[in-house]
Amino acid sequence: MQSAAAQAAAQHPVEAAILAEISLRESDAIFGAGDLLTQKIQPFRSAAWRHRPAP
Repeated sequence: MQSAAAQAAAQHPVEAAILAEISLRESDAIFGAGDLLTQKIQPFRSAAWRHRPAP
């Protein structure tokens, strides 16, 4: 038994392909922004770690 999403994709393949592409691009944008943020923050985190108080 197919899910409603699978049935809709089978009936409307072009629309399904467009939605899949949009979804991929959005996830790439989200994860790309996260990677960029990590790259920008990492030097500050490293500096804070080096200058932490001794135990």
